[in-house]
Amino acid sequence: MNVFDGVLTKVRFSDCPYHFSNDIVLTFDAIECEESKAEAVELETIEPVELATIESFNDFEEEKVIEKIEVVWSESNHFEDGEILTLAQYNEKSIMEALEIGRGQGYAKTKITVHFQGEEADTMRHDIDADYPTLN
Repeated sequence: MNVFDGVLTKVRFSDCPYHFSNDIVLTFDAIECEESKAEAVELETIEPVELATIESFNDFEEEKVIEKIEVVWSESNHFEDGEILTLAQYNEKSIMEALEIGRGQGYAKTKITVHFQGEEADTMRHDIDADYPTLN
């Protein structure tokens, strides 16, 4: 139970089998009791919650430009280990693989290193199938 300025503001019930039922109606009676001074002080020192502003989410990184994709290894016959491709070439081959596999028939595990403009690179696995045929 949360009390703020002497007013009941929130009640939480746990382990209630009818928690999500609209058939249960709960009623409350006020119970007068003496609070210890420590409890009263604790209730009065509740600090307000500060919500995050949208400005905190507007700090986006710059869009990264992909220079090349290096195929480390792949279960697909459309790729060769160590092959270097542009994003368009990679997507073209991965679409062919996805069409070959079909939906719900598995996927071709492919480990790639994406090289961005500059010297940044990110190694990841792409499971090529009809649901995720490209990197876009």
